[in-house]
Amino acid sequence: MARVEWSRQSGDDVEAVLGILLCREHPSATRVKPSVGDGGIDVWVPEGGDAATVYQIKKYTGNITATRNGHIKESWETLLAYAEENSISLSAWYLVMPENPTKEQLTWFGELTEDASFPCAWRGLDGVDGLAAKYPDVIDYYLRDGKERLEETVARLLSIAGLKNPAASPATSIDSLRELHAALNQFDPHFQYNFSVQGLNADGTYPPPQVTPTTIASVRLTDNERCVTFNIIPRFNEALKERPVPGSMTLAAMPGSPLHQQIDDWAKYGAPLQDVPAKNVSWDLPGGFGGSWEDARVTVGASKPLPGALHETITLQVLELDGSVVASLDFVTEDASSGADKKGVRSAGHDTESGLVRYELRMLRDDDENRVAANLNLSVEEPTGRFPADMLPSIRFLAAVRASRQIQMFSRNGPALTPPLPIPQQLIPDDQEKLWIMMCESLAIIQQHVLERIKFPDMMKYHAVNFMDDIEQWWQAAALLRGEALVGSWNSAVMHLSPGIEPSIELGETPAMFSAEYGVRIGPKTYQLGIVNAQAASIQVNSAISAVVHEDHFDVEVIPRDDRTATMRLVGGASAVGSPGALPSS
Repeated sequence: MARVEWSRQSGDDVEAVLGILLCREHPSATRVKPSVGDGGIDVWVPEGGDAATVYQIKKYTGNITATRNGHIKESWETLLAYAEENSISLSAWYLVMPENPTKEQLTWFGELTEDASFPCAWRGLDGVDGLAAKYPDVIDYYLRDGKERLEETVARLLSIAGLKNPAASPATSIDSLRELHAALNQFDPHFQYNFSVQGLNADGTYPPPQVTPTTIASVRLTDNERCVTFNIIPRFNEALKERPVPGSMTLAAMPGSPLHQQIDDWAKYGAPLQDVPAKNVSWDLPGGFGGSWEDARVTVGASKPLPGALHETITLQVLELDGSVVASLDFVTEDASSGADKKGVRSAGHDTESGLVRYELRMLRDDDENRVAANLNLSVEEPTGRFPADMLPSIRFLAAVRASRQIQMFSRNGPALTPPLPIPQQLIPDDQEKLWIMMCESLAIIQQHVLERIKFPDMMKYHAVNFMDDIEQWWQAAALLRGEALVGSWNSAVMHLSPGIEPSIELGETPAMFSAEYGVRIGPKTYQLGIVNAQAASIQVNSAISAVVHEDHFDVEVIPRDDRTATMRLVGGASAVGSPGALPSS
């Protein structure tokens, strides 16, 4: 492609094209619309936290006069003041224009920025031409005839299907598919077009489209056997600002029906629409995929959230009526949207540690009455597969959610985002709350002594038969691992007599010690925890059970004499006394 004659382009075109080239180079960048309060920023590239790299674009070509130097200096000083006022940490500042600096201009630029604590550089014609060569589709689309050729190419490729040899095997079609994909993505600087082909389901319905979170539209072309899906994906964050996608449709539903509720939720809060009937649908999609349809079924994802809404950490606090905090839990926002008029906002997410608790908030601003209505819902996800120690803060938080209290959302370590909201009902019954806490506390303690990561098991699959007995075993294992002694009663045990000792031996009234390897079953696995010693208060040989010859000694069954008490303690394998044997059975 021939080099761009920047001096022949209008100043507005130069600034627009350079801004888009920078956005293509940095897809997370924001192109700031010129205004009085733009802070001397044309392109903003976030670097994490409050840090950012800033690009200042100038349309200058030819001689850089004193007046132009003055404009550059004004932009620089405006940026410094804006950064200080808004506590922004600048990572770097670049002056971008299609003109290389002279030696004298570099000296002037160095003096201008010499007090900066961050890198500053003049990116001139060489840098601009380098971007133009890297992204020729931007130049072709904006400064040449690429826009028209894009729609012509898409229409032509869709009509011919793009395969050289329809009878070829699937494996030999790879090159043709690659060529089709490359041709579809040759001219559009704003969007990428990915496609997939799927067979229809056995009942004739369409399989769900394979979309990514960044897809702005999915177009499906179908026949009686298969459907071809084209996903339209922005190449950079500002793509929809440079090439908007306007559209309209008519939605209708019976008042009070689930469909009506879904449409109302979408209109007020920007919540997603899922496969709803629509009439008079018209959408100006890029790449020639737009059109009008009298009847259609429409799926619309959640609206784009306000800046900073996604991935933000918020805190939910349970409060007594006097405002004192009972419990708090941090959540990360995973989904956020706003209504068409921006008066209603919706956000949803899970607790940061385990993802066990999900929140969904809806807030609607009423300007006429100068108030905000808020609704906050909490729900509990399936615990299977989560780490018990991570679940404990969530369960304790849920236990605090009671009808006599309030709940309020805060920005983490920041101000309140909602007023205190009344809690209508208790979320978890007392008995279930205590059982969950005991289970997770026990498993968390066991985890401290086991290298393999223990996840909360599928209780119905692995512990349905002896549900409470298995939970009791976890609690006992945790108690032993804490160094506690468990006192209970026992019924019988097997004792290995020393060689030469006859089964008729009188054991007397002395206590006896039994040792054995100790483990606990959690889900499909049994975890070995060490050696357990059990001390019985008194024993005697059970004469009703015959002794068993075992190599060079006898094995006999022993039972309590007068006192059935037994005390169990967990000891390390290396410090266990005697050889492991059978524990008393209770």
